[in-house]
Amino acid sequence: MSILTARVSSTPANGHLPPEFEFSGTRERIVLAALDRFAEVGYGATSIRDIASAVKLNSATLYSHFESKEAILVELVTIGHRAHHARLLKAVLSSAGHPRAQLEALARAHVHFHCEYARLAVVANAEMHALPETVAAPALALRSQAVAMLIDILERGQASGEFQLLRVDVTAAAVAALGRQAAHWFPSDSVPVNADALADHYSALVMRMVAPWPAS
Repeated sequence: MSILTARVSSTPANGHLPPEFEFSGTRERIVLAALDRFAEVGYGATSIRDIASAVKLNSATLYSHFESKEAILVELVTIGHRAHHARLLKAVLSSAGHPRAQLEALARAHVHFHCEYARLAVVANAEMHALPETVAAPALALRSQAVAMLIDILERGQASGEFQLLRVDVTAAAVAALGRQAAHWFPSDSVPVNADALADHYSALVMRMVAPWPAS
């Protein structure tokens, strides 16, 4: 299977949550089992019985922790977007402050998150469509804020002459896609690189993407 078409790496190390959002006990086991199933086969193809079986519970016991399969997905989608947004914001605020440094830091944090939490990223991005818009609204708001942060950096870099872009919106979409796609194949035996190195490499690619064109 091509690394570009694989749904998600099967490496168990990707099946975990950011430490600030970890659960405990049976609730944690349920969430992690659901995360693995949703990432591997999709939300629609996963039943409550599948999740309960993975943690050796009956469905009635599982329902005492989560009222529905949708409630588990809501947790995962919300966690994914909250953790991602927090890491982007921290990276930008910790940078030197000018657009070039901010974009480099944002791109690195974006890709690194999608590698470190690949399964969570796949579920948060690819399965959010299964939620009613009103339920997905908090996650959608965080996604919009992340996009706005990126576009603001690109626009300021364009205005200052640090960047030369044909279209800000298309460039923002390309930067965003780098991280999202990494989650579908990282790690890979055919691309032997760790998350830090891949984040650095992709960040360098982004900076080349926005660099002023050489004078003809």
